[in-house]
Amino acid sequence: MNTAIKEKINGERVRHKFRIRYYNNDTSFLKLERKSKTDKCKVIIHMLQI
Repeated sequence: MNTAIKEKINGERVRHKFRIRYYNNDTSFLKLERKSKTDKCKVIIHMLQI
């Protein structure tokens, strides 16, 4: 089972999802994204160039 789904079902107060992003098929410029959701549905996105 997907970790994000397990966290939601288990009632985790803060959940995190990580992604690696690139644009226009150009992998020379990558960003690591962390998306956090709180129990109050607040979404916070942090991006870091890698």
